[in-house]
Amino acid sequence: MSLKIGRIAAVIATLASLGGMAVAAPSASAALRVTPKFINWPVAGSLTAVKSDQTVTLPKGSAFNGEGEIFIENPEGTILASGTLTGTVTVPPFKATLTLPILGIPTPVDVGVTFAQDGPAVGTIKPAPPATCSTPEGACVSLSVPAKANIGFTVLGVLGIKAPLFCETTEPLSLPLTETATLLELVTKGLHFSGTTTIPSIKCPGLQGLVLGPILTTTLSGPNNPYSIFISPPPPVEEP
Repeated sequence: MSLKIGRIAAVIATLASLGGMAVAAPSASAALRVTPKFINWPVAGSLTAVKSDQTVTLPKGSAFNGEGEIFIENPEGTILASGTLTGTVTVPPFKATLTLPILGIPTPVDVGVTFAQDGPAVGTIKPAPPATCSTPEGACVSLSVPAKANIGFTVLGVLGIKAPLFCETTEPLSLPLTETATLLELVTKGLHFSGTTTIPSIKCPGLQGLVLGPILTTTLSGPNNPYSIFISPPPPVEEP
C-alpha cells in the first residue's frame, strides 16, 4: 500500500493541533493511525417541541470531551479515512421559560433544565463518496454517532408546589447524530448535527406530579421534534 504523506500532511498537522495525538508509523501494509483527543470543545444546540412550538437552547459552558482512532490510507490515489469516535457531552444545569396549560390557561413557568448524556457515545467514521462532500480535497467521510440523553425539569411555584419538584423523561431520548464532510472539515470547523427525535413522556414524583407530569407530557412529548447540535473546535490559546 502506498501512502502519499505529502497529500495527507495537512490532515495530520490539523489533527496534531487537537493535542494529545499519537501517530503510529505506517508500514508497507498498514494505514497511518492517528489518535486525536477532543478536550473541552464548545457545544451549542437546541431542541424544539413541535406540539407547543417551544425551543430549549443549550447554555454556554456545554462541552464535548472525547477521543478518536482514525486510520488514513491512500489506495490508488484516493485518500480514505475510517475509525471510531468516543465522547461525552456535558451540559451545566440551566433555566428556561416554558408555557404550560395550568388549569387550562397558558402560563409562563420558569423551570430548571438538566441534559445528561446516557453513557458515552461511540461513533463510527467511514469513507464516503467524494461527491457527497462540499469540496473534493481531503478524505470524505460519513460520521455516525448514536447518542442518548435524559432531560430533567425542576419546577417550583405551580400547582401549589412550594419545594422544587424534579421531573424527567421516562426514558432517554435518542439522538441519531450523522454528518458527512471531509476529515479536515470535521477537525477544523467541527461537527454539525441536525435531525428529529421523539421526546418521551415525562414523569414527576408525588401527588403534584400526578398532575404536572401529564401537563409536561402533553406540552412537550411526541415524535418529530427538530434538534441541532454544533460541536466546535476551541478557540486558540493566546500566548502571554
